[in-house]
Amino acid sequence: MDQSQSSANPSTKTLRTRTSSVQLVLNHVTHTPPDHRFAANNFDHSTNLTPPNSSPTQTKSQAKKSKPIPHWEQVSQGFWHDLKTMRWMRHPGTSFRMILIILLPWAFLEQFRFLGWIDSNPLTSFVLISYRLPLQADESYHRYGKGTKDFLFLAFYIIVFSCIRQTVTEYLIRPYARYLALKGTKQDRFVDQGYAVFYWGSATLIGMRVMASQPTWWYNTAEFW
Repeated sequence: MDQSQSSANPSTKTLRTRTSSVQLVLNHVTHTPPDHRFAANNFDHSTNLTPPNSSPTQTKSQAKKSKPIPHWEQVSQGFWHDLKTMRWMRHPGTSFRMILIILLPWAFLEQFRFLGWIDSNPLTSFVLISYRLPLQADESYHRYGKGTKDFLFLAFYIIVFSCIRQTVTEYLIRPYARYLALKGTKQDRFVDQGYAVFYWGSATLIGMRVMASQPTWWYNTAEFW
């Protein structure tokens, strides 16, 4: 037994000596910065060190989509700023003021025309269709031609429908979406689809009212010829 113990002791001493020498080398590498440069330069940075259970980092596109809308995009920065930057399409207050700038003078000039003070209203091209054609003998309603003043009519009603859309979406549909606890893209999708229902529903009712006043109403195809 003494011989076996004496033979085992030298190996134990050798193991302890090797362990202490490895520890000294590790300490030397840890406390010597130049020894890390070679490993840092030869390290494969393309290796994915992300643990399998950890969530991946956001890409730039995802971070951009999740980025909140800045304050200057949500709130109007003034009439002239919205007019120059075309943000009147987003802010209904600005587009409503643009409508009043044209509509109020037109209404006053219409009163002057009715009283006979002026012959024609120069702002009528914005509000009503121009190029009215003379009434024919076999016609019961007027027709209209085409011309450059039609662009004024289109420009004015682009402003009108922009104001209507933003007013309905921001003051009616979006508050209801918040009431339903919708957030993010679900809220935006609900707002867009809600306005689509409002637009096509109102257009259908107005179209049916117009069609009901025509002689072809309710499939009276004999009036087509």
